[in-house]
Amino acid sequence: MALSVRTGNFSFFWVRRDFSPWRAAKMLFRLDFLVVVICLTVSNSYMVYYICAMHTYWFLSVYALMALLSSWNERRCRMALKLAVYAGVNVLVFDVAPVNAVVFRPLSFVLGLDDCPADSLHEWRFRVGLDRWACFVGILCAYNYPHWEAFVRCVSISAGKGSPYSITERRVPELIPVFGSQPAGDVSHKPGGKLPLLSASLQLPSQPLRGLLPILLLDEQRHDGCEQFA
Repeated sequence: MALSVRTGNFSFFWVRRDFSPWRAAKMLFRLDFLVVVICLTVSNSYMVYYICAMHTYWFLSVYALMALLSSWNERRCRMALKLAVYAGVNVLVFDVAPVNAVVFRPLSFVLGLDDCPADSLHEWRFRVGLDRWACFVGILCAYNYPHWEAFVRCVSISAGKGSPYSITERRVPELIPVFGSQPAGDVSHKPGGKLPLLSASLQLPSQPLRGLLPILLLDEQRHDGCEQFA
């Protein structure tokens, strides 16, 4: 669930480029309004509904990633640098205890549980630690999806097949089964367009698999041919 939610948030910011405080406020309202009402009604701690706290944190982290130096989002090398910094910050926050304490201790009145007064944040650290890389993996999936579509289309053209989703011959890189309903000719995210749904299956090649093509740093423009993969 964390993977799919973060994929959606990253894709929204990447496609729409809407980093306004109003957008952030609407998302935070959707995430937390009902749980806050429940907490006030039944006098429960916010961390009893920890999934809302986790998604709030992940949303804010993705928002910061995309909003800071937003002009870099269009440059593949600079975006790769931002993702590397995001991964490094993730390591510091969740794997370095002193940093974890500095970041989350001021929020103990929200994220703490009264069942262990000596360490009220134990539940938060445990829950968010389980999924600390789910957000990053979701971001990578969303970022690479258009490049994967371009790669699949290129392989299909090279193989001379009529369907862009039938890959049965020729020496091709190792493929991971992925699903996509976006037309193969439209491999770039369109501002204002709907995000592609994952629905149509691929056939794996019949010949020995040859390794995986690095997709992260591929060109982000629309691909009508296979020059990029030559």
